[in-house]
Amino acid sequence: MDSLFEGCKKIEILDLSSFDTSSVKDMSKMFSDCEDLKLLDISTFNLEKIENTEDIFYNTDNLKYLNLYNVKKP
Repeated sequence: MDSLFEGCKKIEILDLSSFDTSSVKDMSKMFSDCEDLKLLDISTFNLEKIENTEDIFYNTDNLKYLNLYNVKKP
């Protein structure tokens, strides 16, 4: 999933609560340069196998709401 949404300059809202991330290892730059992103729901992400999150939120200065409520972590 590395660089999946990188550079998505016009997207303001992303609801990824239905994404299956149980086998994902790399989320680097996933939302990098999403300059207009204001709301992001990743509440159901499973981060148990994640090894790399480098620059995952680089240049997302307008992000005001980040839902991490039920995130599974290692």
